[in-house]
Amino acid sequence: MSGEAVFNCAPFHPADSALPAGGENGGRGARLDTARAGRTPAHPDPSAGMTATIIILGLVASQTCHIVGQVLDVVEMRPVAGAHVLAADAGTTTDESGRFELTLPETPSARLTISHIGYEAKALTATPGPLPRPVLLRPRPIALPEVEVRPGPARPTGTHELSGPAIRRIPGAEKDILRAVQSLPGVSSTGDFFGWLYVRGGTPGENLFLLDGVEMPDPYHYAGLASVFNTALVEEVRLSTGGFGPDRGDRTASVLEVTTRPPRPGRRGRCGVDLTEVEAAAEFGTAGGDGFIAALRHCYLDLLLGRLDLGDGYILPTYTDFQLTARARPAPGLALNAGLLSTRESARAGDSSHWRAPGITLASRGTSGGLKLAWQPSGAARLSFQLSGIDRRQDFEVRDSLGENIRRHWPRNIRAGVLGHLIAAPGWLVEAGGSLASVAYRHESTLPLELLDPMRWGDTCVADIGFRQGDAWARVSRDVLPRLQVSAGARLDARSLDPGAVASPRLQARWQAGASTSLRTAWGIYRQFAAPEHRNADSLALAQPGAARARHLIFGLEQDLPAGITARLDLYDKRLDRLVVVRDGAFTADGTGSARGLELGLTRRQGVITWQGSYAWSRARRSWLHGLEPVPTDGEQPHILNLSGAGRLPGKIDASARLRWSSGAPYTPEVHYYENHCIPGEYNSARYPAYFRLDLRLARRFAIGGHGLDLWLSVLNATNARNVQSWYHDADGTRRAIWMLPRLPMLGLAWEF
Repeated sequence: MSGEAVFNCAPFHPADSALPAGGENGGRGARLDTARAGRTPAHPDPSAGMTATIIILGLVASQTCHIVGQVLDVVEMRPVAGAHVLAADAGTTTDESGRFELTLPETPSARLTISHIGYEAKALTATPGPLPRPVLLRPRPIALPEVEVRPGPARPTGTHELSGPAIRRIPGAEKDILRAVQSLPGVSSTGDFFGWLYVRGGTPGENLFLLDGVEMPDPYHYAGLASVFNTALVEEVRLSTGGFGPDRGDRTASVLEVTTRPPRPGRRGRCGVDLTEVEAAAEFGTAGGDGFIAALRHCYLDLLLGRLDLGDGYILPTYTDFQLTARARPAPGLALNAGLLSTRESARAGDSSHWRAPGITLASRGTSGGLKLAWQPSGAARLSFQLSGIDRRQDFEVRDSLGENIRRHWPRNIRAGVLGHLIAAPGWLVEAGGSLASVAYRHESTLPLELLDPMRWGDTCVADIGFRQGDAWARVSRDVLPRLQVSAGARLDARSLDPGAVASPRLQARWQAGASTSLRTAWGIYRQFAAPEHRNADSLALAQPGAARARHLIFGLEQDLPAGITARLDLYDKRLDRLVVVRDGAFTADGTGSARGLELGLTRRQGVITWQGSYAWSRARRSWLHGLEPVPTDGEQPHILNLSGAGRLPGKIDASARLRWSSGAPYTPEVHYYENHCIPGEYNSARYPAYFRLDLRLARRFAIGGHGLDLWLSVLNATNARNVQSWYHDADGTRRAIWMLPRLPMLGLAWEF
């Protein structure tokens, strides 16, 4: 690990969890995990805590007393998190705010020992109740043995990380990864009903999604209503908004990597329910890291919305996801990881006065899986092999007075990849890898492929495409100076549908200017092949074959400030060409575009109240039709402000809030409406009103009989702001608005055992 700070825009929770009584193994054994056990924050009123416990449990096994206090650094007067508080019969650790609560058998006084690495231990005698003053620890330097630090590739500016537990606590995200990511700088969206990501002027199709290294080409339910990722299995989510290395390719905007967590030792389970879905998970793990996690969730929005009188045209969706991950270490230096994700979804919509189709049905199913074998013969070398496959089918049917329109497509692919990692010499890191894929794609539609006349009905068009795709890449990282690290690499991508291979050179650098200041820069060429559906009906080939090209130039500055605050500034400039556009009713690859912006962020991850804030300015333009001037992209919002914070209220209630304000997204106005026909104006020449939304969340965890009960209440759009999703015209030509979410309370509970 390089030790560099990571900017995280999710509200930080003061304590990861309050473990159930009996330690992490729920009372099954006498092991004491001093690193995690008893991370229960301070309770300002011990008698109120005892009263709540009596009400919930209904019994008291024995008379106990509580000692409550806070541990501070005597020099900087800041909280000391993770300090050990030990008595003769019990122990605990301090939370992020330095607070602790220790439960003991009833006694008039107790001898406490408080210690933390890097501090002098302190002993004191305490009586039940709050301590009269904070416990002050004095720093003590510790001589540590020499540690060899091995180089890794420089992390590019614009990289953000979120943990799985943090995502589940973000107000308004409702445990959805893609909605949580929308709070990060450089990311915009087009409304409350869609999880599509527009990253630094890019489009949703220009983002690469990976689940444990397996590409997920369409990680959405219902075109963005929800993601297919289950946060119960997620350990970390990393978003690279630009300047990513040569190991990631065939995308020009961003890379979102989802990593599943290893199973915890022992047998565990979790079940939960809220207003939109029910979930269940089971896991089994050994102390060596072997085991599995299985999770199932089902959304019943169709039942909920079906009982409400929403009027015509509303989609009634439902979906079911099953995810499995397993890990094993059959031999020293050998690791085997396997994963499976199966999704099912369906939706229907009734008549609509402003839609041409009185009936719509959608059905989709998909399965993806991966198998990874990693071998590390020594500390300086590592080799891994990965095999993955994806099979997905989508059916979209529309019925109206003109007949039936059916769209079906089946993308399938099987991919095999290899990656090598070698420390060739002190200060040098050499990495290389590659993959081969076989892809089959079939698309059927009763609509003609000519986009300039989409209202014409024609014979069924079939696109049946099979091709092979491969890539190879290499990267060398070197500590050029004691505080300057440079990574240089290149990538080759080839596809049987397109002639030749495309090269993508990339360069990254990181300079540690001081103990609390780092600067990063990245430059690179990024290529992306046209999607299989972007094919002309006659030749199934673009008029100008090749891959879209984007040039990224990024600068970043990160500064640690007093009081645990980190500031971050990112500047970027992107130039695009060879984009797929429409010319004379067919696709061609001669479009251009540009995007530039500034992102400023502040975060505080220490203290009783933690908070984050970011502001982003951007300008993104593209030529969507041949010969026309560049216009704003669909997701361009020139100004975006995100604020979030978290803290603990009396009664061990965790509170958090998230606020988002942004400029309105562009849209194409309708300049004339006549007999149910709209005549559009200039593309994306108007903007919706500004967007504002405030989300709130309260949560409480109870320890009951060695298990855990989580209760939470979220209020989406707490101020009931009226945000416009889109405009439409009634039969008489009156323009009306489709509004985004109103004020919406969400209540849920989960039981861990």
